[in-house]
Order: sequence, then structure tokens, then C-alpha cells
Amino acid sequence: MLTSLATSLSSNLKKGQKTVRIFESNKVHSHQNGSLVDKIYVDGLMVEKDPYVATSLVNSILKSLGSSKEIIIEELALDEAQIGQGYLYRQGNIEIKLIQISNKFKKKYDISLSKSLWWISCDLTAWDYRINKNSRYTDESNYPSIKRSYSLLVDKKVGWAKLEKKLNSLVIFDVDFYVQPSERFEESEQTDILNFEIDFESLGRTINSHEIESFEEEMEQELSKLGKIKKR
Repeated sequence: MLTSLATSLSSNLKKGQKTVRIFESNKVHSHQNGSLVDKIYVDGLMVEKDPYVATSLVNSILKSLGSSKEIIIEELALDEAQIGQGYLYRQGNIEIKLIQISNKFKKKYDISLSKSLWWISCDLTAWDYRINKNSRYTDESNYPSIKRSYSLLVDKKVGWAKLEKKLNSLVIFDVDFYVQPSERFEESEQTDILNFEIDFESLGRTINSHEIESFEEEMEQELSKLGKIKKR
């Protein structure tokens, strides 16, 4: 079972993306409420510059495990080992930690600062294989979509409140913006990258490529004071 779960870390990446190197797939014993409990973990390490790939992978893994419950995301504080900061994704009894390895940690162990490293740790102790064994991740990349994903490169000094206020105040074509703090990651020592999604379905009508281009130009102008926009 652990082998198949470890493989899912790599198989859920879309074609052309780098694979995840599984460095640990184990079963450990833990005392809980006076009794011995088996804890199952699958950990992986990925080199990837685009945070969207990392967050998409976590959501893909959750989907592949077959749970239909709401995904709850919590921010993780910088740990004592200074490994990095990230987020805890919880869906039902399944927990996945996504941590971006900090530059401080990379310097300590002489790791190239140009490499963006992600640690993915899956706690699958409560996952019921018998119930979810037929679940499969479906790659929907070949299906038409009128949702678009973007990244905004911002200075670290720009606070989340200011970013959220600006994005929520945008009124372009009356479309819905989806953005949350869990999509903000370190890009360099001076800048962060914020991922967000535009849902053109909220228009209630079909939108053509020319309209999308016009929307992107206007959005780029509106956000130019905050940072640089790029499509994902």
C-alpha cells in the first residue's frame, strides 16, 4: 500500500512536470491515549520554481485518495529546525504538509539558493484503503475551461491585507477573483509570489480569447503598482 501511495506523489503531476523524489515512506509506532498506534507517512521532496505546481500536487493527491470532504488549509509557523514555512492541508482525517525550504536552511547545509525546494509530508494514518481503493486522480487538462490562473510578484514588504483589499476591489468584467494567503510563497529574499485564479464562468456567458486578452491588459495596469503579473 505504501508503495502505491508514494508513487501517487509523482503520478499526479501533469505531463512535462518534474517528478517528486520520495525520500521516506514508512510506518512508525506512536503512543496515543495509552495505546500503541501505527502512524503511516509518505514524504517527498520536489525541486520546482512555480509554487502553483506544488499546491496543485497537494490537491491532486487529496483528490486521488478519494475524500469528498472540504479541504481546510492552516498556516504552519516556522519550525525550530528553521526548515521553512508552509501550510497544512486537512481533508477529513487526511493531513498533508507543504513546506517551502527556507534560504536560511539551504545556506546552513550548503544547498544552492537558486533551487526552490518543497517538502511534502502526507500523514495517511487514518486513510481507509478499503473504502478508497478504487479512487483515481483524473487529469482534466484536456477539458475546456474558462478559468485562468495567474501569479503576482510582490515585494515582501507588501502586507496581505493590502493585497487582499486591492484584489477584492478590482471590478473588471464583473468576474470572480479567488485568492487566499495560503497561495503566497517566497520567491527570493526580497520578493514573494502570490497565486490567484480568475473564474470567467461567473460571467454567465461564453467569453472569447480577445475579451480575455483585454481583461488581462486591464488587470495588469490595475496591479502594476503592487507587482508584476504573469500567467501560469
